[in-house]
Amino acid sequence: MSEENIKQSESAKEAAEIALIELRPGVAALYSKEPVAGLETMSFDLLSKEAGNRITDGLSQGLNVASVGSQFVQTEAVLQGLIQLTPKTIADMQTMKPMTNGLVNYGSLMKGSSIGASMQWTKLSPQTLATLTGPGMLPTLALAAVAQQVASVNRKLDENLALTRQAINEIRQATQEDRWATLISLDAVVSKALDEARAIGSVSSLVFAPIQSKEAEIIKSRELFTNNVQKHVSALEMGPEEQRTYIQSNEQSILNDANGLLLAEWTRHRWNVLRTAHISLDENSTALLETILESTEREYKEARQKLQKLLSTLVQQLNLVKALTPEGGSARLPFRKGRRKLESADIAATLAKAVAALGDDIYREPAQPAPDFTVFKQEVETSLYDILKWALPSDARLLAFADVNQGLTNSYFGITETDFFIVSYGDLRKKGTVGELYPLTDIRYVRLDESKPRDPQLHIIIKKQNFQVDFDRWISDEQNLSDARRLADILATAMNLPVDEMRADPLLAHLKVGPAAITA
Repeated sequence: MSEENIKQSESAKEAAEIALIELRPGVAALYSKEPVAGLETMSFDLLSKEAGNRITDGLSQGLNVASVGSQFVQTEAVLQGLIQLTPKTIADMQTMKPMTNGLVNYGSLMKGSSIGASMQWTKLSPQTLATLTGPGMLPTLALAAVAQQVASVNRKLDENLALTRQAINEIRQATQEDRWATLISLDAVVSKALDEARAIGSVSSLVFAPIQSKEAEIIKSRELFTNNVQKHVSALEMGPEEQRTYIQSNEQSILNDANGLLLAEWTRHRWNVLRTAHISLDENSTALLETILESTEREYKEARQKLQKLLSTLVQQLNLVKALTPEGGSARLPFRKGRRKLESADIAATLAKAVAALGDDIYREPAQPAPDFTVFKQEVETSLYDILKWALPSDARLLAFADVNQGLTNSYFGITETDFFIVSYGDLRKKGTVGELYPLTDIRYVRLDESKPRDPQLHIIIKKQNFQVDFDRWISDEQNLSDARRLADILATAMNLPVDEMRADPLLAHLKVGPAAITA
């Protein structure tokens, strides 16, 4: 028996109870003997029964021709449906390696506190993928893409927009502007068509006809709010203080337009999905389906990205204002309208969560800083960490934090995984800014000068700048001085001199210095 046949035989013996075979980015075919608890297959509730059968038959036939089913799944296993992989799963698989036996990847499904079933999955070989994406399989894969989009308009996501609809109704009542009434009307007619399609199990002509003529209005409404949001996004491409000033003047307008675009985009996306499901009734519409599917996904993704960019800045700045306000509650904020409630940050976060959910993602706010090492006379005030949570970049992790002086200015010194910063008390506490972040890779030399026992000086030389900080008299205590030394050691750990900055002049060739000595 050849080595290849031995491997195939061993693979058959180890055949999976459950198998996922990735067909296209984010979509996999699920094989098993029985339906798998905890794995939800895509709903075909907007596709006709015939279209659902065409997906199942086409996949089964294609996978059999490609010998995928027999190679990786138990003989009695059948196609259970399509599974949509989350963006997090897809991202994790780019940076992490699954357990594997060399042929397939392994995973487990839990039943209570124990493993209930084993699962294997594999990426298709180029030859198999060519078979599955060849001309004969295009209609089936197009329908699978339709099913993926149908799954993106589920009821749970629709329910997540309840607060947005409520806000828009309140805006309409307060402003009496036609754009809000139009948006509410378009949302209602598309929602009605969606409910009717689910009730009968397909998007028939009778279901689609009433909304078919609404496309121009839907596009006009979407473009109106898209343009408004783009203006806000462009206006916020500035420094933190300028961002806050703009938000102070335009906060309500930003929230209104974000709500408007969210519902307008949701309306447009559901209309597109209903259209593709309607077109799928025609078996000869593959080319048109592919075109519409591509444009629909592109539009949907671009709108989500604009909203996410706007809302991330809005959430950050509103929470900074909240953290900078003494005592919280409804204290006076530096907004022009004087006293106001501190609820805008929560509203913006709710919007951000809804936008993330539309992309099958999860919104995560920055973690509360919890440095492993601090140099302070007393315990660090929690309020400082509340500010740093929103003042630092969202992906920054604070490793060390110290109370220092820069000249005559009381300051804070922070070290993250990639940078360090020095910020005055006033700038952090009153403005919510950490100033410039200096890359740790730019550190060339660090020295703690203890020639004055009661006043040690920390010198930091970076690529284009030098820093000198010292401490208050409490640093002379033995433990505190030890902490200052460790702070210097942490920074010194990052010291480096890139090769392009090293020199080797022949006048000093006799000295054992330079690149070779440093390497040694």
